[in-house]
Amino acid sequence: MTLYSIGAQPAEYRAFLATQQPAEKIFPYLIEPSKVKQWIGGLVETKVLTDGPPRPGSKSQEIVEDQGQRMVFDSEIIELLPNRFLSVRLSNENMDAVSQFRFKPDGLEHIQQVKCKGWMRMLSLFMRAPVEAKLNEDFARLKSLIEK
Repeated sequence: MTLYSIGAQPAEYRAFLATQQPAEKIFPYLIEPSKVKQWIGGLVETKVLTDGPPRPGSKSQEIVEDQGQRMVFDSEIIELLPNRFLSVRLSNENMDAVSQFRFKPDGLEHIQQVKCKGWMRMLSLFMRAPVEAKLNEDFARLKSLIEK
């Protein structure tokens, strides 16, 4: 098998935020653009494209800068159960991803499934460590915000 065909397989990344803070305190940091920007590293701007409160079908564009590169992701809420569960689809020309946030009695679980496209498929095998490190850094920032 070549790197290109192996890279076509979706990768799954996990992170867990251990906290006793109530879901009601954490949930706004998942859906309010100004709060999301505070803890997701590299997120420069969220352009909300759908009127009204966040709900399944709500769309936005996420503008991210990483190592001098500017990327735009189309974002859509797939499922939203306030203070319990959030599922969001992110996509651009290089990847499709689904991020799920599930509230547990002892914290917040994040599962992200990523499928790379095009030339990124070859690099996907080498992305596990940097992606997991970023998820953990982001959750560390979130933890400091919610536990103030």
